[in-house]
Amino acid sequence: MQVENVFFYPVCSNDYLCVVVKQSLGHRCGYVGVPEDHPLYKHSYLQELELLDNEAPETYFKVHGGITYSDFFGERLHDSGLVDIEPKKYWFFGYDCNHACDIGVERSLEYCIGECKKLANQLKEVEFKDSWENPDKIPMWPNKPYLVDYFQKEDDD
Repeated sequence: MQVENVFFYPVCSNDYLCVVVKQSLGHRCGYVGVPEDHPLYKHSYLQELELLDNEAPETYFKVHGGITYSDFFGERLHDSGLVDIEPKKYWFFGYDCNHACDIGVERSLEYCIGECKKLANQLKEVEFKDSWENPDKIPMWPNKPYLVDYFQKEDDD
């Protein structure tokens, strides 16, 4: 496994840790780490959750091939020397580009970075959904003005 790219992706007030690796077989995988206060922290990608409309992360999140990984990843990152993080600070959800539709196709680093960002945005939406009943936790989404409009309409009533 060769770590190709590690970056913090700012989604509202949180930074999610994103990692793209190239496996020894030549395909890439992408991972997004959520912090300890995220509602999916330490949940399996196979576990059906009410928060996800009784779906499992595996099928709920729309990312290349679906979610195929959930676990801590920090020790591998820490050992690589690329990121100095506490090994259990982030819980990672990941996908891989080694499906039948990927035979003969090499997904680029840029493509995988884009998929990580897409997954990070979806994970943030779940965090937002979880905080629905607690308005103090609701972030302002600059790229989702309909959410701001919704809350302004609620306040006006």
